[in-house]
Order: sequence, then structure tokens, then C-alpha cells
Amino acid sequence: MKKKIGYRVFTGICMMIFMLSMCIVLPASAAEDTSTLSLWCVKDEEIVDGMHWQIFRVGHRETNDYVFEGAFANYRPTLGDTTKSMLEWDAKTVSSVANTLRVNALIDGLPCLSEGYTDEKGNLNFTGLEDGLYLVIGDSLDKGEKTYIPSSIFFEVNSEQENYLNAFPKIIYVTMNSEAENYSVRKVWANNENQPPALDTYITCEIYCDGELRETVRLDRTNNWEYRWTDKPGHDWLVREKEIPENYTVTYDGNHYQYIIVNTYDETITTETTTSTQKTTVTTTETSTVTTAKTTIASTEASKLPQTGQLWWPVLPLTVGGLLLIVAGAWIRKKDE
Repeated sequence: MKKKIGYRVFTGICMMIFMLSMCIVLPASAAEDTSTLSLWCVKDEEIVDGMHWQIFRVGHRETNDYVFEGAFANYRPTLGDTTKSMLEWDAKTVSSVANTLRVNALIDGLPCLSEGYTDEKGNLNFTGLEDGLYLVIGDSLDKGEKTYIPSSIFFEVNSEQENYLNAFPKIIYVTMNSEAENYSVRKVWANNENQPPALDTYITCEIYCDGELRETVRLDRTNNWEYRWTDKPGHDWLVREKEIPENYTVTYDGNHYQYIIVNTYDETITTETTTSTQKTTVTTTETSTVTTAKTTIASTEASKLPQTGQLWWPVLPLTVGGLLLIVAGAWIRKKDE
């Protein structure tokens, strides 16, 4: 009788181990710990499919400041009030930062975190985004006589607030023609009427055509801080300030034909002036819209499978529990016989 009671106790322990292994709470899935950005590209109700996009991680938030990291650490774009969430900045400021980072990333050929093309619905999802600052840039797309030019997106991921973000980048298009186009770049000194501080101040501007350096020009008082040129249509132009003046930040703005370099005086800058080594793309003054949603929309990206969060470590206790039950059952049966 005592042996049978012992067998039953042993069997009960095995059953408890098995049931506990089945009830183990798994760690939060990747979908819960990270966020997804869903791009929707539509122009005047016309779906823009086949547009190539790249996403870059550029930094993170520390208390009341945004810190750029990695290859973006030496960039000095003019930011909004960093003591406030980016959602409280005006759309113009966010757009200018996005365009500036885009210029540098393209000129310097920085590696992206992920990339893809919009599908037949004009949608593209970027998944697995950890908390931080991100830049999303799209390539111009030629379709027939039209060239679609998307605006870039600068945004912050905060999984404590949302796990799913919808973005609707503004897209402009230009109609191709055979006539030469006029282009210009202009330098603007912001937020201080006494700037620049010296009469002999000048800046060096690099002009890129289809990713290649076309020419380098000097902008100063003698040319009214402006340079103009003419060329055939169908090219992607980028302009960048070669060296940012000390105690200044920079933004690049404009449209497909007119480019503006804005230097803003910032007394809080204590670092030495560094030479920027990055890449510009055609920018647009139109801003992008980013909205957030608590619900998760199924990804239409065929190359990615949905993540369930299931991990392999529970297999071991499940296996051990099962083996213990088999051994216990065989032992009990033998003793009973």
C-alpha cells in the first residue's frame, strides 16, 4: 500500500511539472516589444506602387534631448524644442530635419536598416523597430511622362505610447519635357540680424547630380549668397554645405528646382566645426503625416512572416515532463503486475 501511495505521489509530481511547463508565460513577442511603421503612398487618389524606400536609425532620446548616433552622430541639423516630444513640433520643422538628414545619408551612402518597395496598394511595412529616432527616405519614381518625388520622414518610436504607426508621405510629381530647366541654390542666415558676423564670411556649397559631385561653388555677399545653373530635365539634384560654420546648425529646404541652405546660430554648441560627409536628395517643402494606432494591421510584405513570439526554450521542460510521465507509467504498470 505504501509503495502504491509513493508511486501515486511520484506520478502527481510528474503531472505538476508537465502542467507547469504548459502554463509558463512566454516573454513578450517581438511585435509587443517593437513597433511597425506602415507607409501608404498615394498621390491625388492615384496609388504609387513600386516606389523604393529605405529606413535608417539615426538616434534616441535622452531625458530632454535627442541624441544622434552612429554614422549620424556628427550631423548638426536644426531641431525644434528638444524638451518637448517631436509630436509637439510644427510640421515645417520636422520636415526640414528629415530633408537635412536625407541629404547627408544619400551623399555619404550610409547603409540603411531595411528597405523595400510599395506594393499594389501603395503600402510598405517596416517592422521590428525599437524605441528611437528614425529617418525614412524614398527614391524618385518615373512612370510614363511623370516623375514622382516623395518627401522624407523623420519620426520617433516610443513603444510605451504605440506599437503601430501609419505614415502618409507627401508626393509631388513633375512632367518631363525636353526643354532645359533652371535651378538655384541660396544661402540664408537665420535668427540673428547681425549674422554672419564678418564681412568676409562665405560658405562652400557642393552640387550633386544623380549622386555625383558636379561642381563646388562659393556663396558670399558678392553673389548675394545665391548661385544659378541650367541643365536638361530628368536629373536628381542635391546640394550640401561643405563645412558648417562654428556655432551654427543647418537645414536644407526647397523644392525640385530651388534649394535653400539655412544656417541657424546656436550659442549652446560647444563642439568644433566638423566637415560633413554625407549625401543630399531632391527635397520638397511638403510635409509628411504620421499617425498612430493601437491596433496592428496585417503586413502585406510577402518576404516577412508574422512573428508569434513563440520561443524554443520551453521545449526542454515539456520534453522532460513527457519523458517522466512515460517512465512513471511504465514503472507503475510493472509494479502493479
